[in-house]
Amino acid sequence: MKHTIKHLEANGLVTEAFASELKTYQANKPMSIFWHIRTLMYLGVTLLATGLGTVIYKNIDTIGHITIVGIIGLLSAGCFYYCFKNAAPFQPDKWASPNTWFDYILLLGVLLFITFEGYLQFQYNIFGDRYGTATIIPAAVIFGLAYRFDHLGLLSMGITLFASWLGITLTPKSLLMESTFSDVDAVQAGFILCAILIGAGYLGASKNFKKHFDFTYYNFGFHLGAIAVLVATFNFKLGWLWIFLIAPLVAGAFYYAKINKSFYALLCAFIYSYIAVTYLIIKGCISMGADSILWAYLLLMYFIGSSIFAIQFLRRTYKQMI
Repeated sequence: MKHTIKHLEANGLVTEAFASELKTYQANKPMSIFWHIRTLMYLGVTLLATGLGTVIYKNIDTIGHITIVGIIGLLSAGCFYYCFKNAAPFQPDKWASPNTWFDYILLLGVLLFITFEGYLQFQYNIFGDRYGTATIIPAAVIFGLAYRFDHLGLLSMGITLFASWLGITLTPKSLLMESTFSDVDAVQAGFILCAILIGAGYLGASKNFKKHFDFTYYNFGFHLGAIAVLVATFNFKLGWLWIFLIAPLVAGAFYYAKINKSFYALLCAFIYSYIAVTYLIIKGCISMGADSILWAYLLLMYFIGSSIFAIQFLRRTYKQMI
C-alpha cells in the first residue's frame, strides 16, 4: 500500500496532503482478525469432533455401544435442528449465515453425522458388504445440506465422498504415492468424475443456481482430470499419447482465468502444461539415445530458461488480465 501511495503521489494523481492522510490511515488503521477467528473456530469444531471420538474410543467398554450411538445421533440431530430452525428459506443465490455460530454448528452436525453413520457400519455392519451404499448416503446428505445452507466447505466434503464412492481417494498421498490411478479403469473413473464436476459447475453457473459453487467444482474437476492424465502418462504404455488429453483442461483453465481474472487458475494451467511439455522433451531426449552428458547440459539450460520464461509469462499475462 505504501508503494502505491508513493506511485500515486509521484505521478501527480493525488496531492501531497491527501497522500499524507492516506499514509496516516494506513499506519493507524485497525487490523482485521476476522479470518484468524474464523480459522480458529473451524479448527475448534474439528478438534471437538476428534476429541469426542477419542473419548468414546478409550471408554467404549464402560460407556456401551448403544449409549455412544445415541449420544452421537442426538448431538447431530440437535445441530441440524438448530440450523433448519434458524436458516432463511432456500435461495438459489449466495446468502449470508443468520449468525456467527451457524456455519460452525452445521459443520459440527455433519462431522457427528459421519461419525454416527461410520460407527453404525463398523459396530453393527448395517450396510453389510455394500460399502458403496455406506459412502453414497452421507455424500448425498452432505450435498443436500451444502445447497440448502450455501456452504462451500460441505460441498468440498460431498465431492470427496462422491469420489470415494467411485473408488478414488482425493488425498495427495494416495494420488501421488499409492498409485490411485494405477489401472485404466481407475483413470477412466477419474475422467468421468472430472467431466461430471466440470459439467455441474458449468450448469450451475449458466442456470444461475448457486453460481458461486462453480469454482469449487472446476477446481476439483481440473486437478483430478489433470492428475489422472499425468499418472496415466507416466505409468502406461504409449504414455505420450495420454498427455494430449490435458490440452482441453489447460485451455479451459486459461479461459476461466481470463474471464475471472484469477491468477490461481492461470498458475495451475501453466504448471500442468509445463509438466506435460517437459515430459515430452525428456521423453524425446531419452528416445534419441544421444550422449547423456550433452543432453544433461541441454536439459539444465532448458530448466533455467523455462523458469525465467515462466516468471515473465505469468507476470505479463496476469497484468493483461487485470
